[in-house]
Amino acid sequence: MMTDNFDKKADGWDENPERHKRASDVASAIKASGLKPVSALEFGCGTGLLTFALRPFADRTVLADTSSGMIDVLTKKINAAGASDLSARLISEGADELAGETFDTIYSLMTLHHINDIPGILSLFNEHLTPGGTLFICDLEEEDGSFHGGGFSGHCGFNRASLTAQLNAAGFTSVAFEVCHTIINEVDEHPTSFPLFLATAKR
Repeated sequence: MMTDNFDKKADGWDENPERHKRASDVASAIKASGLKPVSALEFGCGTGLLTFALRPFADRTVLADTSSGMIDVLTKKINAAGASDLSARLISEGADELAGETFDTIYSLMTLHHINDIPGILSLFNEHLTPGGTLFICDLEEEDGSFHGGGFSGHCGFNRASLTAQLNAAGFTSVAFEVCHTIINEVDEHPTSFPLFLATAKR
């Protein structure tokens, strides 16, 4: 994950209204599941826009990210809101800081395409979910690289069939997809649509 880049962007991250709309749309799709988890983990939480849009959701939510800048901004937001149900956690690439903890629900928004080892992160999610727990992944549909442009070293979105196979290999079942939001970016001076899927899977 590109920690340094996100550290530099953290202070102004919440100023973009598109990010708030995105979080709201994804939160609505997750809430439509009707789940009422006791414990939840947002992995790659950034400044916590998705979790704040979801509230009330879980009784207790851990928000984890590898960017210290994002976690600093998030911690201030949690304190300002008096959100005793939320806790921010700075984690390393291997998420060793979460060792031994399990959650009823894990969710992530626009995080997976920044992670090189997809089988590894999916196995980590499975390890930290309680039996019968639910995983929600929101990310880009497969695209041609236009979303980030040149120099991006992550994934250009995800093919649904390939991601389903990887989820199955990591121990997940009942994989389902839906489009939950569309980002409009300028590509070569033309507005271009980039749909986001919400993948749901069961441990």
